[in-house]
Amino acid sequence: MKISHVLTAVIAACVVTGEASAHHKQQQDLLLLIDGRKNVYECEIPATDRGTTIASCHDHDVINLKTGKVIGTATDTTADVEAIGDGLVATGTTFFHLKHGAFTLRGRGTIQPTLVGQPVLDNAPVTHIAGVFPNKGDNQVLEGTGKYAHATGTFALLGALDLSQATQGIEKYHCVYTIALRLARKK
Repeated sequence: MKISHVLTAVIAACVVTGEASAHHKQQQDLLLLIDGRKNVYECEIPATDRGTTIASCHDHDVINLKTGKVIGTATDTTADVEAIGDGLVATGTTFFHLKHGAFTLRGRGTIQPTLVGQPVLDNAPVTHIAGVFPNKGDNQVLEGTGKYAHATGTFALLGALDLSQATQGIEKYHCVYTIALRLARKK
């Protein structure tokens, strides 16, 4: 079994739950993967809590881990990076563009160097791990269109990163998103 499948199984077990009124919202749970070595560029994002509107960005295909199929694209971004010890804390904003609409998620998370051995994922080194988890009462959906208009929800992210070429603007990502969306019911 490939380590990427083990990572996927671990995050799949971490189901994000949300409280939603059955009268006004319907639940949609998504298990999505963004993966690949990408060139990093600057892009605009909605202002963070710190007022930041420019972030480091990279584009990916989005894979539905339930079906294994590409279902759209995503732009993942990192801003407000702050060093704490050997790790980093950062604000992540991810723009998902799927067949029936788009939505934007935001969370503050941790990026930590790997501490044991020399792990690899799909023949690439894993230099860092990343995690974002919701706080009680969070709504991590910034905006949505189409099917996702007026959606609310939370997400958890677990990622394996290769940042060994980050100073050259190249980073490898294998990030699993477990997303619990509460969709507005059609009137």
